[in-house]
Amino acid sequence: MLRPLLSKQVEESQRVAKEARDRERQREQDMLQERAKANAVFAENTAKLRALRLAKEATEREEAAKNPVTKARKIKASAV
Repeated sequence: MLRPLLSKQVEESQRVAKEARDRERQREQDMLQERAKANAVFAENTAKLRALRLAKEATEREEAAKNPVTKARKIKASAV
């Protein structure tokens, strides 16, 4: 008579442990998905900023080619 009762307790504790493991696995999966989303957003923002920087540098190079900078003459201050 003690055997079936013990068996039910064992089954119940195994079921509870399995549910706890399943919840933990789900939490880990959710965390990994959130991290992947955050990494994707970060990479997208980085790509946008890089594209903007490259476009700005290209524009600056074009402007520099159109308007070459001449060296300014140094004027010596005369001692009075």
